[in-house]
Amino acid sequence: MRRDHNDAAGTSRESGPDAAAGPNGTSPSTAVSIQTSPQKGFAYEAAVHPVLEAIAAGFGDGYFDTSRVPGLIPHCRKGDALLTVTDCLAVTGNTARIVIEMSNADTQRRDWVAYLEECERNRGAQAALGLVRYKRQVPGGKLIRNYGFGRLVLAFDPEVDDVDLLHCVTTMLRQRAIFEATRAGSTHVTTAYERIERLRTLQDQLSELRTVAARARMFADKIANGLDGLEPRMNRALIEVRDSLKDSSQQEASSE
Repeated sequence: MRRDHNDAAGTSRESGPDAAAGPNGTSPSTAVSIQTSPQKGFAYEAAVHPVLEAIAAGFGDGYFDTSRVPGLIPHCRKGDALLTVTDCLAVTGNTARIVIEMSNADTQRRDWVAYLEECERNRGAQAALGLVRYKRQVPGGKLIRNYGFGRLVLAFDPEVDDVDLLHCVTTMLRQRAIFEATRAGSTHVTTAYERIERLRTLQDQLSELRTVAARARMFADKIANGLDGLEPRMNRALIEVRDSLKDSSQQEASSE
């Protein structure tokens, strides 16, 4: 990647100026004029938007600039862009979305877990990607930081970095979003899973009852065998009693 070549050559890529504003890749329904205030990082966003739009186009997905559009949370604009998976909507009836949050400010101390989670809620997304220009802006100073399933922060400078890693990360998050949207959108699958779990519970109960029945059968067989053996012994005892009484009567009669 170009980042590695520049670092190996000793070039400080973190001192470069912001990219000039370019095409923003917005859809007609959400197109807005992007300002270039360095505090808000709009110049960085303007440079990244066309890169992400090209990646989305390669998947056949939609890409929308939402940086100036409030989301599901009132008055909240967190989540600068959305990548929507077209095929997922056709198959499950539920849209898979990746929300992208871009920043050119110092984000070392930002609570990215809570921030990305709020971005997801605000844009109705199942996965989130945080993009910053420099590695020093990533907590820990690394190129990429993982914040659990479906949430990543990546240092990406559109001026000097190849898009390979960004493409790879987007592919991974795309699959995660599809998985979550499919699981949430398919009520039939959810119902089937619930019935399977209920069936497993019933199977456990049946197995337990079979164990109890087997034990009861074992005791019942033991009782039956005991009764079968007891009856002839009782008959023999009765015969012995009768014979004893008969012998006693005969002895008394002979003695008289």
